[in-house]
Amino acid sequence: MSASTFAIKWKGMDLGEMSLAQIRHQLAEGNISRMHQVSTDEGWMSVDEFIRKIDGAEAEERQHRQDQRKVEIRPVVSGQSAQESSIQVVPQAFSQAVSAPNISQDEDGEHDVPAISTFFLRLLHGDKSTVWISLSLVVAAALPFMIIPLVESFKLGTDWIIWMLEGYFTLLIAGYIYRLSGAPLSVLKKGLGFFFFTIAVGIPILLQAQSTWPVLKQIYAGTLKDGLGNGILGFVVGVGPCEELCKALPLLIFCIGRGPLRPRDAVFLGMMSGLGFAFSEGAVYTINSAAEMVAVNMG
Repeated sequence: MSASTFAIKWKGMDLGEMSLAQIRHQLAEGNISRMHQVSTDEGWMSVDEFIRKIDGAEAEERQHRQDQRKVEIRPVVSGQSAQESSIQVVPQAFSQAVSAPNISQDEDGEHDVPAISTFFLRLLHGDKSTVWISLSLVVAAALPFMIIPLVESFKLGTDWIIWMLEGYFTLLIAGYIYRLSGAPLSVLKKGLGFFFFTIAVGIPILLQAQSTWPVLKQIYAGTLKDGLGNGILGFVVGVGPCEELCKALPLLIFCIGRGPLRPRDAVFLGMMSGLGFAFSEGAVYTINSAAEMVAVNMG
């Protein structure tokens, strides 16, 4: 794997040549997947296998350099006590640990660093990914506690509390989905647009259709009637397809006919649209249930 650039292909289609840095960048951006094929001295292999071989070789090289440094610093200078020598070695070892976030280990575990220690060393080193993860955890932990002073300061009612809690959990789910999908920032921005489109456009159209469109109005009316047949007709034929179409509406409008879309990006966009629907539906159902419970208690 000594070549400076490597040929890339996907399902037999040649995508040109990329350097190792370009392959890592395109993989991080989601422009290529780990199932793409890369040409090496050993023949064609998946990007996943290629990256693992490269990382393994780099890890062996780092281990070799660390072994060399241990050999160089192990002898004690003539006339110097072992205690004095160790005092000079410890700061150097700590400096090396901070300057190299990816800490390897010997087979016997002599230099093994626990995962939590590696995380804090990366944070101390200023690794952007670790910093963002830390900030996200702090914000996620602090947001619920911010609701109480907001409610007390602005005298907010139960409806506002429900909407804020729904927004909080929706935000957590959206962040988790984004990290899991590995989608680039441009797809995240489009996903947020789909989220608000479903809330502001899709749901109002759905409510208008189920209350005024003649055929749909009759089908939806079956959900309010007694009888198994009416319920099946209302929920299976009316509620299910209409609500799922509402969630798919932004993809149908803004994606079809506008160039290829990677399957995982399409899944992420669909899930963001579904989150917009869940955010509104969950809040409305909770508010209505709370109102019914209050009415029952007062009655």
